[in-house]
Amino acid sequence: MAPFVEQTLFESAIKNPKCKDRQAFLNNCYDVWAHLKHILTDLFLDGSGIVLPNLGAFIYRNSMENGSPLRTPAFVFMPEFLDKSGCRCPAGQKMGHRMGNLGSLYERHPPLQALSWSAVAQRVGGLSAAEARQVYDVILDELLAYVGARRVGRLDFGLGVLQCSSEGTLTMRLSKSVMTQLKGTGVLNTTKTFQAMRSLGTFRPSESSMESIRDLHK
Repeated sequence: MAPFVEQTLFESAIKNPKCKDRQAFLNNCYDVWAHLKHILTDLFLDGSGIVLPNLGAFIYRNSMENGSPLRTPAFVFMPEFLDKSGCRCPAGQKMGHRMGNLGSLYERHPPLQALSWSAVAQRVGGLSAAEARQVYDVILDELLAYVGARRVGRLDFGLGVLQCSSEGTLTMRLSKSVMTQLKGTGVLNTTKTFQAMRSLGTFRPSESSMESIRDLHK
């Protein structure tokens, strides 16, 4: 059986009962995913981590090295996704149940933001934010089914490629080109840790942002 890729998931997604017009939904899958990848990359290159609903988050691990701030790009899978799929991932990519609270994740790895479906819909054109989110949800359902069945394959998120082995190991491999760009922008060594930001009063999660965090799993 051939490894699954984007096209495999999209063509499987249109069989979902939620899809009234299969060809239109297939087109939306390609459009939404293409713009989603660009948005993820743009936000990350600007220095912000991004949460992917019900899957995980591209983050910056903030630390200090020789008295200077250091940011390390990474991806962490949400425990709920790992539990549902029955898959495992490298230790460094596991959010862990104790960090399953997204509010905690936002505090530990700032700045971090929820993906704006309005922004995705605006770039696609002709879709509402709810419709763009529905496309993502259906694709994620297909991904969950494929990795749960131990299908070998990959899904490109622009910032990184999610890979699944026949043994049920999930790995997000960060894009080499994006990492190269980050090294040249200064993003990796110019942002303070959360503790420093908090003490200086330059970063505090707003109530509206916390509401968006709580809404991610609804």
